[in-house]
Amino acid sequence: MKWFDEPPSVPLTERAGESSSQRLVLEPWPNWQRGHGSIVAAMGGTMAALSLRMARLVPGAGRLLALGMSAIGGGMVVGGVLAALASHRVEVERGRGLTLHWRYGRKARCLEIPVADIRALELRWETHTFEGENHFGNTQVFEEECNFRIAVVTRGGREVFIDVLATRDQAEQRRRQIAHVLGNEALTR
Repeated sequence: MKWFDEPPSVPLTERAGESSSQRLVLEPWPNWQRGHGSIVAAMGGTMAALSLRMARLVPGAGRLLALGMSAIGGGMVVGGVLAALASHRVEVERGRGLTLHWRYGRKARCLEIPVADIRALELRWETHTFEGENHFGNTQVFEEECNFRIAVVTRGGREVFIDVLATRDQAEQRRRQIAHVLGNEALTR
């Protein structure tokens, strides 16, 4: 499945004590993945349990709706457990390039990108707008969120996202840091 074969793009931080001018190790925030996956699994379990109880109480066609809700809750449990058991790490080494390690359950993957194959380190951003209706029936923008992602573009044209940051300055600083460790400052132009 494509979802398992592509490295995840999640917020990363430097591993304490492992960063130098020759090597950089990036991992998700401490306990972020496990906590997020556990919350999703708990919400899905609660949804499945309550909707199964509702299926016993509701007659007729309402029972199909309740069973559908319990199936969605079961899917949330599976997704949450997979997220809680997942791991992800990006290693940047001078002279070697980038190595991305990720694992979902028992399925471990590794992607190595040599320095010679890296064409550019690009900065991309995504804006998410959440809209809704207010009390008067007018559409209103409630919140706008922007994420900055660092992408490695290979000479073959493949684009791999390696980090997600909240501000443009943080993303630019991380991009320069990766280029410095790789020994090629020209990648940031």
